[in-house]
Amino acid sequence: MFDNLGKKLQAQFRQLTGRGTLSEKDVDNALAEIRLALLEADVALPVVTTLLADIRRAAIGQNLLASIRPGDAVVKIVHDSLVGLLASKDGDGAKEKLLNPKTTPHIIMMVGLQGSGKTTSTVKLAKWLNKNKKGKTLVASLDIYRPAAQAQLEIFSQKNDIASLPIVEGEGVMAIANRAVKAARADDYDYLLLDTAGRLTLDKELMNELVGLKKDIKPKEILLVLDGLSGQSAIQTAKGFHDPLALSGAMMTRMDGDARGGAALSLAHETGCPLWFVGTGEAADKLEWFDGARVAGQILGMGDIVALVERAPDSATEDDMAEMEERFKKGLFTMVDMQKQIRQMKKMGGMKEILGMLPQGLLPQNVKNLQHANLDDKIFARQDAIINSMTPRERERPDIILAGRKGRIAKGAGVQLADVNRLLKQFMTTQKMMKQAGKMDKAQMMRQLQAMKGQMPKGFG
Repeated sequence: MFDNLGKKLQAQFRQLTGRGTLSEKDVDNALAEIRLALLEADVALPVVTTLLADIRRAAIGQNLLASIRPGDAVVKIVHDSLVGLLASKDGDGAKEKLLNPKTTPHIIMMVGLQGSGKTTSTVKLAKWLNKNKKGKTLVASLDIYRPAAQAQLEIFSQKNDIASLPIVEGEGVMAIANRAVKAARADDYDYLLLDTAGRLTLDKELMNELVGLKKDIKPKEILLVLDGLSGQSAIQTAKGFHDPLALSGAMMTRMDGDARGGAALSLAHETGCPLWFVGTGEAADKLEWFDGARVAGQILGMGDIVALVERAPDSATEDDMAEMEERFKKGLFTMVDMQKQIRQMKKMGGMKEILGMLPQGLLPQNVKNLQHANLDDKIFARQDAIINSMTPRERERPDIILAGRKGRIAKGAGVQLADVNRLLKQFMTTQKMMKQAGKMDKAQMMRQLQAMKGQMPKGFG
């Protein structure tokens, strides 16, 4: 998400931070490049104009040119301006209201054009709510026009353990909605998600139906689903829905592909409708709450450590983490431990995605280069197979794996001997690091963290 924009802005900032002093002309030249990068990312022109005016005002007004590290100060100003642009008007309040509704069922009406990914997003949101609220969600399709639309929601829901309203052939839209509300109340559901019908374009008939549903059902939230690949037309679509329906928020799909992201950056400013969610993949769990500060950090190369930390609990149980921590404290690290780490990294999205979440300022150049290389996450599967081909004793004592054993392991795993040697070398390096970490006391750990912090730009420390 925002990869191209991030690369261009970061390249510009590297030029600025490499200079000892900056003139007002340097700032203006940098702003011209930032303007071009934003426009190429499909950010709306009024948004670009407002953003750059805010940045220039802050840069010149804060005696930037006399700053000790003016380049870093520019990065900080751009970051703060982006946060102001991206942050939802409700901030964390919207998320809190969504996860802790005052009354149940909390009815959410999903709206959008046909083909925007509304049905898939309905199930994704149900899964997200169940995970974060740890409650119960019922979904119901009100789309009686598109062939097999109701069956599509039912099948996708079943695959993801989400309850769906049984289909009654020939039932009208309002009748389905009322039956869904009664079912959700009777079975004490926390949420009811109504997947409404869409059209290829905005039309009066669609809006009349949605306005009628809103009046009759009185949903607590109305979420608009937008296609992230639709560019600035998404803004016009949002305005068309927001004016008659007063949307609570929006969800933008397909933000993991080649979407330039400009619509996401422009949405709240141009329409008054905050972006709540982004879909980052096809799987049902690829839905994330849109956090303006975190996205601004990603764009400027600060990474997204918060997202990385949030993914960690999904890749290992608390008992697994506690057991591993205890072993590391004792300086213990075997191939069994390494295999657990490999499997956790696979669950967290693979090496390239993890590297993209780390602050670029903390990464050595050779590691940064990996992000732009054609990383093959199948390496995890090969490494897993190699460890599976070892005997229990070899997993506990990799130092006994010599030439003859290596050949047997490679053959059993269906890999080259070089793959086995590479994994063993990686293991020895990791084991050494773990033993060193295990010997550190809290004071030493704090010094290590302070040293890392010292590598960050001053504006972000």
